[in-house]
Amino acid sequence: MNKRTLLAIVLMFLTYWLFNAYFFPKQQEPTPQESTRSVESETKEVISKPKINLTNDMILISSDYPDAQIRYNFTATEPTINDDLYQGPIQLDDPDQIYKLRAKVFYNEQESALAFYTTDLIRSDIIQASDTEEVYLKSEKLSLVLSPIDGLITQAYINDYQMGDKKVQLIPANTGIGHIEIADVNLKDLIYFKEVTKNSVKFYLKDTDNQIIFAKEYILNDNYQVDFKVYFTSSSYRKDYLINSPGIADTENLIYKETHPEKYFKTKSQDYKLIALDNNTILSETLAKLQSNKVSSESNSVKWVASRSKYFVISLFSDKIIADKKFEGEMKNQSPAFKLMVEDSEFQNEFEHYYMYLGPVDKDYIEAYDQSLIFDRVIERSWTWLHWLSKLFEIVLQGLGKVIPNYGIVIIIFAFLIKLVFYPLTHKSFENSIKMQQVQPYLTEIQKKYKSDPMKMQKEMSKIKKEHGVSTLGGCLPMLIQMPIFFALYPALRYSIALRGASFGGWLQDLSNPDPYYILPIIMGIFMFIQQRMMTSLQMQNSANMDEKQQQWMQSQKMMAYILPVMMFFFFRNLPSGLVLYWTVFNILSIVQQHFINKKFRGQ
Repeated sequence: MNKRTLLAIVLMFLTYWLFNAYFFPKQQEPTPQESTRSVESETKEVISKPKINLTNDMILISSDYPDAQIRYNFTATEPTINDDLYQGPIQLDDPDQIYKLRAKVFYNEQESALAFYTTDLIRSDIIQASDTEEVYLKSEKLSLVLSPIDGLITQAYINDYQMGDKKVQLIPANTGIGHIEIADVNLKDLIYFKEVTKNSVKFYLKDTDNQIIFAKEYILNDNYQVDFKVYFTSSSYRKDYLINSPGIADTENLIYKETHPEKYFKTKSQDYKLIALDNNTILSETLAKLQSNKVSSESNSVKWVASRSKYFVISLFSDKIIADKKFEGEMKNQSPAFKLMVEDSEFQNEFEHYYMYLGPVDKDYIEAYDQSLIFDRVIERSWTWLHWLSKLFEIVLQGLGKVIPNYGIVIIIFAFLIKLVFYPLTHKSFENSIKMQQVQPYLTEIQKKYKSDPMKMQKEMSKIKKEHGVSTLGGCLPMLIQMPIFFALYPALRYSIALRGASFGGWLQDLSNPDPYYILPIIMGIFMFIQQRMMTSLQMQNSANMDEKQQQWMQSQKMMAYILPVMMFFFFRNLPSGLVLYWTVFNILSIVQQHFINKKFRGQ
């Protein structure tokens, strides 16, 4: 095996490693949470304790079991089967009765292991009946559902994006955005009241003396933005606090999630990220890394934190730095969750202003934010030094997409444009390879003649190459230039919201996902083989005039014509079908170009 063959094989494996390191880095397998939940469900109480709704003058008791009996008393003792039986609303004669109420469920000769105790005033058990209804806020872009319990955004629907037959919902199930924890204060012991307008809701928090101590307000604006204000009306509660975010929900390919959970999580663990602007530095971690390690801020100047999925993002901004802020991120709900920690002991303002972005990773909306926030870094754009090229590709692709409704056609036209731009360079490269083959006998002769004089040999070889217009690097340069283009184009095709669910037709119903049947990668491999054979066919015509080393090199070229297409098939089979379509069309255009070059030099 000569040096050129060995070098080619080394380059092939280096490329294979680079592809896998860039596109599919290793990660740990997901924690088997489903099995943990099943164990928890087995140990859950058969009969749950009753639920209580409290109004000004009566109590309503309910149970998850319609046929169950609910026994209660106001004597602060454990209810038994001999206590009063609930038959409807219970009138309150004395407010102090609230703190003495006890209730228990009896069902099929069983009783709940837990009774209801109003002494604790658990927020999840007692709520104001007048405030039990959810709040709905809606704009052109966003629809929110807010719970009166803890005053959280429990559902956030993107109005102009679908997930199957439903709108995209960003918040993980049974969680909510806007949860606040105040140091040394148990907010679960307190009661919220609300004021609702057309596009806003304000939740007031009262203590046990019915005094308002804290409030938070949500204002729904245009373009996926929600203003979030935190009020402290009592100086005794102006302490350090946390704002928790539970992560972001799954919005893609949920059927595949059910049928292939491990493969689904493997892809998700790279697409989902936690991103933050900390002291004007971007910190970014994939879900795969958050699975085993928490990430935290390195300074006290956090401007924003975001949980990003493949196409959508939930982010929390600080309007201005009026207190020290840190963040901590980890995996929760199989999602990149975070909490913002605010050191606010010197809080002087009436409220602290935050705002959220709950929407698609769309550059038209993302880049509208203040450039000093560099919020556009939530958009996946390859390595930093290639951002400008990725942005350029995004502009061209979206511009073509506004004119042409089929993104498969857009990608084909885009491949044609790239080929047109680099046509002179690739044409010169192909010609250089053929001319190099033609002058090789002269170079071999010079090597023999000036074997003992390396400087003279190098001078004469350079002279021959110059006379015939041959460059040693001329054949490699186009490939080296195309590699950055490929890496810049990859995120533009994989993470572009415009390609989400974009169909080319036939079996390619989503160009942002891999070809489910590997048909396109196979077609690409076939055309790569044809191209490799065409590149060597003209050189083989002169094989009779080659020396032994040249013939060995030709044999290695023939071997590469078989190996390279197979390797590229494995490279591309798990990449977005839109990217494979681009590369396939580019290869077809290269074959056409190679045909005319071969025709020009045939017989020379």
